[in-house]
Amino acid sequence: MAWQVVEQNAQVNATHACLLRTGKVLYFRAWGPPYESRVWNPAAGQITTQVIPPWPAPKNSVDPPGLFCSGHCFLPDGRVLVAGGDPDPYPPPKNHQFKGLKWTYIFDPATETWSPAEAPPGNPHPMADGRWYPTITAVGEPRNIPEKVVAMSGYRRELNDKGESVVNEKPERYIPPGIFTSGWATLPPQADMPTSFRDLYPGAHVIPYGSYAGEVFYSEPNTQAWRFKHWARPELGEVFWNTVGVPRTEGRSGGCSVLLPLRVGSTAAKVLILGGDRGQPLGVTNTVEIIDLSSASPQWASVEPMFFARHHANAVLLADGKLLVVGGHQTEQFGNSIYASELFDHATGKWTSLCEMSIDRNYHSTGLLLPDGRVWVSGGEEDNALHRSIEVFSPGYLYEGSRPIINSAPSTISYGAQFGINVSEVISSVVLIRPGSVTHALDMEQRYVELPIGDAIINGGVSYPVQAPANANITPPGYYMLFVLKPKQQSLSKQTSIPSVASWVRLV
Repeated sequence: MAWQVVEQNAQVNATHACLLRTGKVLYFRAWGPPYESRVWNPAAGQITTQVIPPWPAPKNSVDPPGLFCSGHCFLPDGRVLVAGGDPDPYPPPKNHQFKGLKWTYIFDPATETWSPAEAPPGNPHPMADGRWYPTITAVGEPRNIPEKVVAMSGYRRELNDKGESVVNEKPERYIPPGIFTSGWATLPPQADMPTSFRDLYPGAHVIPYGSYAGEVFYSEPNTQAWRFKHWARPELGEVFWNTVGVPRTEGRSGGCSVLLPLRVGSTAAKVLILGGDRGQPLGVTNTVEIIDLSSASPQWASVEPMFFARHHANAVLLADGKLLVVGGHQTEQFGNSIYASELFDHATGKWTSLCEMSIDRNYHSTGLLLPDGRVWVSGGEEDNALHRSIEVFSPGYLYEGSRPIINSAPSTISYGAQFGINVSEVISSVVLIRPGSVTHALDMEQRYVELPIGDAIINGGVSYPVQAPANANITPPGYYMLFVLKPKQQSLSKQTSIPSVASWVRLV
């Protein structure tokens, strides 16, 4: 395994990053002019620039397209929805109190262009209020609900009468263009965020199984976890919000939240949270907790801690299902950056310390799994010094033998259907991994789902029947990386898996 700097000058700080269905990486900061993004092409090592256009209405608007500190997710057609941000230009005014931007933009991977979210042209889709530090979540079921995205939290557009930032407590749902009447929909007052939950950038995961499947689970930084039934009908006595587990004793500002891999033959849906700042006098932590949402009474349980306390790290699920944690710093303020990475094997509950990066990656850094199985890392800043470089990590599975090859796989698969793949050799598993969409230590999209496979058929390669996920709670609609893995026997009877390069498939 090894780290390699592949680009010394990425041109802008990668505060936000998304892996596109083209295999390229979109990244941006967009705080102050020029309002632009960059796309990095790993095949050619090229970087291109995209202009984020002004919002078209109202004409007297003074808010620039400042997508800094926004939230984002993928729409079912693979485009990126970006909502919120910071309306104030850079540098911020003295005694700056953050405000939220109302605007919503869409990035199209096919044309690599930005446009205001609108349909038809001339009917732009602003949110009802601003959101700075929001969580934007792609949702699945129930399929008869046209809204495919939930926006939660963030600071409102206007300050209160004391000149202080105010949390936007009103969730909104979004209907993408082309699906019925598109745009944002506000929810009834009963859907307002609970008072104890009014924090920023909450970690969010769609619950895949069980009685609460389809609800959004909000894990941290607040001490009380919640589930949100975004389609609840209060007139029928249904409620939007329910607590999950007893409150934890410590918060996790700037911590990470990850839905661990969903495995064949199991309905366990485990969410892991790690690191973060607990506030004074406790400071930054190395602790790790897991909750199983499939349990009749889910509760948080502590597991083996990391080697390092980490604030604003990145946690990336690898192609073999292990969790790579990189970067972060050990104090609330800048400084004490962590160069060493570490790996969590949730099958054993153990951490392994790995090699060091050459550049510190802390606040405003990002990390993504690439289709070739490597990990892309960029961004970070310290004392106003922005880290404009790209570094790539090659996991150990890239050095452990030949990799299987996907000879053929469908480009589109349907929920509950069986499909076929042809590969170069016998494999042990097939997985779908949703491309990452990450900012501020949270990947808003990360999802790893193992699929059932049938018996191998030798026919000029090796063919397998594969069962698609049953529904959109397990895998929200959209594009996924399809990896096949073969076993590799290691010493001491330990097992690891060697992944292929991914194919792209769309779930519909």
